[in-house]
Amino acid sequence: MSLIEWDSFHEKLTSSNSKESAMQTFDGMLHKLGVSKILYVNTEAETDNDGNKVGFLDNFPKDWMSRYIEKDYFKHDPIVKECLVSPDFVLWRKHECINNDYVGLVRKIKNERLDYGLGSGASFPLHHFTNSKTAILSLATDKDCADFENFLSTHKDSFQLAGIFLHAAIQIFSRKESSSENYQDLSNRQREVLYWVFAHKRTKQIADILNLSERTVNLHIGIATKKLKAKSRYEAAAKAVKLGLIQP
Repeated sequence: MSLIEWDSFHEKLTSSNSKESAMQTFDGMLHKLGVSKILYVNTEAETDNDGNKVGFLDNFPKDWMSRYIEKDYFKHDPIVKECLVSPDFVLWRKHECINNDYVGLVRKIKNERLDYGLGSGASFPLHHFTNSKTAILSLATDKDCADFENFLSTHKDSFQLAGIFLHAAIQIFSRKESSSENYQDLSNRQREVLYWVFAHKRTKQIADILNLSERTVNLHIGIATKKLKAKSRYEAAAKAVKLGLIQP
């Protein structure tokens, strides 16, 4: 019997209406399997104040995440470094039990992580399978437990595949949000002129219809075309229809 009911999981994930709801679906499915802590990291997210593109969807302890970001652990964490270059999942204990150049930092991260209520866990790189920028899924429990690690190891393929499904869904939502953010600030007047452009009206005709000067009509068309990243007024009008900004 499969660990995950794939048809049900995939249906719920694809019917989600936001990144957050997709994450809730994912969290609910894994919580039933005894995975209480989930972290999804995606470097295709919006740029932060330091110019880094790191987005988090998680239920890890908020104080720990604040600490992790504040100390720039993401840039130096050897577990993350391994996920960047290898498609294989990484048990946290693997790095905690070996002596290398990072041992001091690894022990520091582990001790702080335990203080904040994160015990055993593993990280799964997702980007190697999706041709995308860095994306990592980390699963953890609040106890330092070898049984949990064995469970993750036994079912590593299922967890990684579930993570890939989640990553694909979030990428779709990110593209939709990006489009919405770029286009939603079209003014009513800009939508009006594009409506008439789509109706094959020339500048003078649009000016007469809207009781504007031709110069003002061209100005609105130019701004709308730039906002929609179109090469011509006609492409801009077609994009506006496709995005539901105007109704022909």
